[in-house]
Amino acid sequence: TKRTQIRHMGILDSVKNKMAKKADKKTLDSFRKQIDEMLLKESYTLVDYRKQIEEGLNSWTAKIPLLKNRSEINQLRDSKAIIDSFTDEERADPSLITDTAMKRAAVSSKLPESDVKSLLFTYEQAKMIQKWLRKRKERGQKIPKNSSELQDLMTDNRGVGIARFFRSNPFYAQQASPNKKPNKK
Repeated sequence: TKRTQIRHMGILDSVKNKMAKKADKKTLDSFRKQIDEMLLKESYTLVDYRKQIEEGLNSWTAKIPLLKNRSEINQLRDSKAIIDSFTDEERADPSLITDTAMKRAAVSSKLPESDVKSLLFTYEQAKMIQKWLRKRKERGQKIPKNSSELQDLMTDNRGVGIARFFRSNPFYAQQASPNKKPNKK
């Protein structure tokens, strides 16, 4: 009957809402943990970046069969494969990564070299955010508590804005795009 259908819909809505709230809390907890870890690190390496990727792959959303094939999960797997293709020394000190190392990582991970360059560019952005967060903490400025606050602070022109911070970084100024060839041979 319609009454039974309406009652079941109400139960389903309640379950969906509870699951959504639980997912939001886990996402928020994960974000805060990530920020805390970034603030504690003196430097940020591919080892740290890999750990964050691994946490994403171990999240509950990556384990649900219907969600396993999402492009985000596949991208995380590809990123992990690329990072794992570098030597321990290169992961600990990414400045050691040369064109030859990028080609080796592409062959080893069975991914295009452009994906390797893109990952390294994304890593450099994460490294810059880590440095920016540490500067904010040193200056006693607000540290974001969620991704929305991070977005707001990144676009804020007062204080140490991330855009100004990126422009002051030689790597970022040199790398206009992830496909630009690095200076190393």
